[in-house]
Amino acid sequence: MYIHVNTENVVIDVTENARFVEKNPKSGVLVATTDKSKAIGAIGRDDIIRQFAAVIICPNWNTLSDVIPVQELPEDFELGKYVYSDSEFSLYDGIAELSGKELTEKTLVNEEDISSNREGIMETYEETAVNTEDIAGLREATMELYEMIIGEGE
Repeated sequence: MYIHVNTENVVIDVTENARFVEKNPKSGVLVATTDKSKAIGAIGRDDIIRQFAAVIICPNWNTLSDVIPVQELPEDFELGKYVYSDSEFSLYDGIAELSGKELTEKTLVNEEDISSNREGIMETYEETAVNTEDIAGLREATMELYEMIIGEGE
């Protein structure tokens, strides 16, 4: 298995094999290659191509530093959670940027949470409305009782 690390050595992708891309010198079209030394990028999971830092003008979170073979991953492994340095994994103490797909997945979860919260708020609102009606009824009954008491005193 291969880990793809960005310029901060954070593991941002994991693949079963190392697949790279290079520019065809004649046509300029990207073509697959196994020669890492000629590669301008690597093909990640879901066939996402990430460029190497050496060929990109404005590096970002997804800019690759290297593609490294490893035997195993930490038990609680998650992309963006670990740094790989000196042949060892350690927890990343920064804030991981998420891909568009990961953001979409988190957004969907958040939308479900928001929807659930909205339902809870509506239930609370309805209960409050019932309580408000009860209070209004008690207020009227109290006023009637008060008027009866005042009326008897005259």
